[in-house]
Amino acid sequence: MSRNPPRMYPNDTIVAVGSGVGKAGISVIRISGPQASDIGKFICRQTLIERQAIPTNFYDELGASVDSGISIFFKQPKSFTGEDTVELQGHGGIVIQKLVLELCIGLGARLAEPGEFTKRAFLNGKIDLVQAENVLNLINASTISAAKSAHRALQGEASGKIKSISDEIIRIRGEIEARIDFVEEEVDKLIEEKLLSDLETLSDELRRLVNNIEKGTVLREGIKLVIFGRPNVGKSSIF
Repeated sequence: MSRNPPRMYPNDTIVAVGSGVGKAGISVIRISGPQASDIGKFICRQTLIERQAIPTNFYDELGASVDSGISIFFKQPKSFTGEDTVELQGHGGIVIQKLVLELCIGLGARLAEPGEFTKRAFLNGKIDLVQAENVLNLINASTISAAKSAHRALQGEASGKIKSISDEIIRIRGEIEARIDFVEEEVDKLIEEKLLSDLETLSDELRRLVNNIEKGTVLREGIKLVIFGRPNVGKSSIF
């Protein structure tokens, strides 16, 4: 799905733990914004190469090594947010995460608000609203089916269908308005029948789209079900 919206880069730089807070073998700290590259260079004490995973140490403001891992630089607009983005992949200890976060904040970044990386991706035209909503749906998916459904939407499947339907509505509307504006001209019955057929096809596509959205909602949120009946009639077996 092609998009050409105006870019809306914020002036500040944000940072957050992208891998979840807590003890783990690896943690990912993501920096995004105009200062991301400079902050990454200062912490790693080396030049960052675009889209290359570089083994590095992470240094504090006094030049002491505090952790080791990998740095990756994504230059705007070829990043998730559409901004310069740096990922610092280090060890997943809580203390180490806090230390690197504080280093980034001390160098000019601020702690990102919940969902702000996805918000920036939306504002900068990297994803549309349907895809933005399904980032959270994919993260929160509780079943394999729900995860697959959210991933398809995140990849643009639903957005593509909506765009196709929207384009077809605009085309049919244009045809109808042209016939209203030039009512004195003879109307071709075949064209009229074709428009009605196109509207019926469009209606069917909309119904399928709504049904798929409803199925996705059920996969994501589940359903409430009550099993009731007299004692010993098999309620537990059904459950």
